[in-house]
Amino acid sequence: MIWKKGDTMFYKKGVTDPDYCVLKFTATCGRYYCDLKTENFDIK
Repeated sequence: MIWKKGDTMFYKKGVTDPDYCVLKFTATCGRYYCDLKTENFDIK
């Protein structure tokens, strides 16, 4: 579903290339940068 035609430039064997993988995770918190400082946040 996320494979794009141009991705073969980086992964010659397509989705079966051993260097290609897709990770799925669920975040519980994060950090972002804004106005010269970082902010932490929780995801509930």
